[in-house]
Amino acid sequence: MNTRVGVALSGLVIVCACGSSGSEPGEKPRQCLSAPASVDLTQPEISFNTTVVPIVQRTCSLPACHADEKLSLGIYLPKDPAKIHQAMLAPATSSLKLDFVKAGAPEESFLMHKLDGTHCALDKDCAKGACGQEMPPGELLSVADRDNVRRWIAQGAKNN
Repeated sequence: MNTRVGVALSGLVIVCACGSSGSEPGEKPRQCLSAPASVDLTQPEISFNTTVVPIVQRTCSLPACHADEKLSLGIYLPKDPAKIHQAMLAPATSSLKLDFVKAGAPEESFLMHKLDGTHCALDKDCAKGACGQEMPPGELLSVADRDNVRRWIAQGAKNN
């Protein structure tokens, strides 16, 4: 299956599955976003160190988020690129079925669901019955940043 079709089909599945309600009684239903439009995942080639690491350091490796090992909510992302890569390829602690990053498969990577805001479709498969909020909280990364992370995963999630 070509990459664009695979991304489009996974997006359709996510859109159809996102009818999740809030996890607490009386809580407002969560708004699940739809997956982004398909994008060429083969080009340009993405470098982990020059493209992905700056995104992570700018938006994730912050003291209030994932830079403090004790407060990191399941994934510790220090400033060191090698440790960031190692952490991203470790099993997801929140999702019972998806890897945090599955090399070659962004649609099967918990990280992309969190970045795209489509993680509510996975609530039934998360350890606490809900997969938390999108990352970063409040406002999603730009489409360009998310597509660069998506390309990096699709291209094998290499430490390059």
